[in-house]
Amino acid sequence: MFTYTDELPLFLSSNISFNQKDDYVTLELTIKNNSDKKYKISSIEDNLTNENLSLSYDYEKEYIEKDKTASIFVRLEYKKQLLNVDEISLNNLNIKINFEREDGAHNEIIVNPATGDSILHYLVLLIIALAGIILIV
Repeated sequence: MFTYTDELPLFLSSNISFNQKDDYVTLELTIKNNSDKKYKISSIEDNLTNENLSLSYDYEKEYIEKDKTASIFVRLEYKKQLLNVDEISLNNLNIKINFEREDGAHNEIIVNPATGDSILHYLVLLIIALAGIILIV
C-alpha cells in the first residue's frame, strides 16, 4: 500500500520477464488518502518510449475520502517481439499520477519502478575472483 507523503517519488522493484508477444502483467497500486481533503485521480502519465511495450491504466474516477483507499491497475504488455536482444530496461520509466483536490488544487505522485540490476552481486564475485587470483599467485 502506498501512502501519499512528501517522501516522493515512490520506487517499485520487480522482476518481470516476458517470453512471448502479447504477454502482460497487471500491477495494483493502492493509494490511501491521509489528508483531510478529498482527492481524485485526474490523469496518469508516463514517459515510456519503448515501442515493444505498452502501458495502460485503469483507476476509479471518484473522489477519495479521508482515510479511504483507491486502486490503480497498471497493465504492462509486451507488444512487439524482440530479436537478438536479451532484455529491456525500464530504469528511466516514470509514472506520474495527477490528483485534483475538491477545491480544484492539483498534486502529483511520481512512481519509478526501480527495475535495474543490482551491482552488489557483481562486486562480490569480483572480490572472490581477486582473492582467488591472489591465493593462486
